[in-house]
Amino acid sequence: MMLDFKGEKDVSRKAIDAFQALVYITNSVQTECEGYAMLGEYEPCKECLEEFKSFILENRLNERDTLLLLNENSSQKRIEVVDQFTDIAARITAFDPKAQIEYSVHNLLTAETEHTGGDSNEQ
Repeated sequence: MMLDFKGEKDVSRKAIDAFQALVYITNSVQTECEGYAMLGEYEPCKECLEEFKSFILENRLNERDTLLLLNENSSQKRIEVVDQFTDIAARITAFDPKAQIEYSVHNLLTAETEHTGGDSNEQ
């Protein structure tokens, strides 16, 4: 019985850690891309977005069920993170590296506030 309880705690901790890592990765990509865009360096910005897109697809983070499974296994239910990342993942996976991104970098990596009711800087 103690082993089962500890196993549940480990799964919950890993799910919480995964959500935190997802937030940190998204914030890092946003910072890197916005930095490149401010410098007018759009090719490295596009490469960064393409790598993030690959990460999302490889880990099936563009599938809401993947995020919901993480949320279900977490003791800290974070449906707002699921909603926000679902928005971001949809835009990133639809990103066309041939498109002009000068004015859209921030919008690609920022959660929509209409869906969450929160601050657009929360991710």
